[in-house]
Amino acid sequence: MRIATNVDANGLAGLFTEFSKPYTGRVVTPAQILARLAACASLETTLVAEIDGVVAGFACLRVVPAMGSDEPVAELTDLFVAEPYRRRGLARALLQEAHALALARGASEVILHTGFDNRVAQSCYRALGYTAWALAMRRPLDSGA
Repeated sequence: MRIATNVDANGLAGLFTEFSKPYTGRVVTPAQILARLAACASLETTLVAEIDGVVAGFACLRVVPAMGSDEPVAELTDLFVAEPYRRRGLARALLQEAHALALARGASEVILHTGFDNRVAQSCYRALGYTAWALAMRRPLDSGA
C-alpha cells in the first residue's frame, strides 16, 4: 500500500476503466490519470495496492475542512480491486491505509458511498465497522439549470 505517483498512470488507467466502464462505458487513459492526479493533488489522495509490480487496486480519499466542525471530513470517494486480486484482503488493506491517513490528517471518521446493489462491497465495509448513516442522492445538471 502506498500513495500513487505518476508512474502508476498506466496501471490506474486500466483499473479506472474496469471500475467505470460497466456503468458509464468510459475508457480512461493514462493521460487522463496524470491530469487527475495533478488536479486533485491538494484535495484527494489516491492510494494503490501493488502486487509484484502490478497496480492491483486503488482507493481515493478526500480530507477537507468542514464549515460546521473543528475536524475535517474524510470521504472515501473510490475503492476498487481488479478481479484477479479479489478475496486477498486488498480492499481491507486499502481501507485501513485510508483510515490511517484520515486520522493523521485530523479526521475522526470516514464517510463513503456505495451502490444499493453492491452487496459485496457493503459486506466488506460492514466487516470493518461501517454502518448505514445517510441517504445519498444525486441530480444530473444540464447547461440550462
